[in-house]
Amino acid sequence: MAKQKEVPNGELVRLDPTSILADNNTRYGLKQSRVDSLAKSILDRGEVLEPVEVEPYQGQEGFKYRLTTGFYRLAAVLSLNATGAGLQIPAIVRSTPTPQERLRRQLAENMERENQSPMDQAVAIKSLLDNGLSKMEVREIFSRPGGRKGNAVQPASNSFINMTLSFLDLPKAVQTKIHEGKVGVAAAYELTKVAPEKRAAVLERAEAERQKSLEQEEKDEEKLLAQEKRQATEKAARDKILGEVQAAEKKVTDAKALLDEKTVAAGRAYDLSKSKLPDAKAKKEAASTFKKAEQDRQVAEADLLAAQKEHDELRERFEKREALIAEKAAKLKAARAGAPAGAAASKGGAVGSADIQKAAVQEGASTQYVPLNAQEMRKVVSELALPGGDAKVVSIGEAFKRCFAGETTDKELYRALVKIVA
Repeated sequence: MAKQKEVPNGELVRLDPTSILADNNTRYGLKQSRVDSLAKSILDRGEVLEPVEVEPYQGQEGFKYRLTTGFYRLAAVLSLNATGAGLQIPAIVRSTPTPQERLRRQLAENMERENQSPMDQAVAIKSLLDNGLSKMEVREIFSRPGGRKGNAVQPASNSFINMTLSFLDLPKAVQTKIHEGKVGVAAAYELTKVAPEKRAAVLERAEAERQKSLEQEEKDEEKLLAQEKRQATEKAARDKILGEVQAAEKKVTDAKALLDEKTVAAGRAYDLSKSKLPDAKAKKEAASTFKKAEQDRQVAEADLLAAQKEHDELRERFEKREALIAEKAAKLKAARAGAPAGAAASKGGAVGSADIQKAAVQEGASTQYVPLNAQEMRKVVSELALPGGDAKVVSIGEAFKRCFAGETTDKELYRALVKIVA
């Protein structure tokens, strides 16, 4: 086999990606979504702009170089070449004196480029320890802001190192879910406290309960949105009635002005009919004028009464509608306040520590108690208020339901409970 031509250290070359061995990555694994995204970006640009880093390699046949950094870029190019892209990859050839130095360089690039998943950190920590670094050196590498005000960079704690390493004891399927963000860090740590033979069952139950909770949250959110939509429609109807009330008020004002005018005219006609007139004809005409003026005044008075009645009916309708809207708005506000934050946006969220704790209790894998969330508390209260039970218990449940719905205050709830149990 011909000896490989020496490439000066630090030289930039363009390589056939199949000549590069990609092993010993400090990551848990590459995320396919990121590989695909990077491949699309490379395809759009027509080339890889940033070089990877490799070191000369004389091991397995067919590989001339070993990848140090740039695992995602190499994976993206290989995926494109599998479809006939025929791309080369720019690379800087740089020898690393020791495996520890190689790991440090890989880890530095990973930490700089993106947030590592908990499993990436676990694999990196174990690799560093396996290659002879002390725990203190590893803690220094994973330094983070700390101190009383969080503005001093401090070595990672022993508990962080130990907790992260404990994830490597979990089943591979669980590790993958942690890596993909489907199981949170706190939840993963809670899972390590569960007996190994029950971890799969606990996680399965936690995921099922989480999904049910998300579906219920989505249904509750849809109900709240429907209520908000109905409230907007009711407000539009209220505003229309308010416009009618304002028009009726103007009609009443105009009717009053007309009545005042007709009353003055009738008064003048009356005074004229009672004054001394030159003859019977003038007297008759004055009496006829007064009669007509009085009829006009009576018509104006009837119009005012009708306008006033219409106004009062519209005002009553408006006030009833306004009170109903205010009542529904208060209930909606209370329901919105009691709903989980970001219910609609939480679909597909990671399993949390509380989910694992609760599932562990249900699976008989834990004896600790888990506090209920707001939705579960409302369910308990609703069951207390079901008819057919003890009268006092039902009354207590109904009192709590009214308070949770925003229909009563906490002080009113207290007074109601005192009255029930007295």
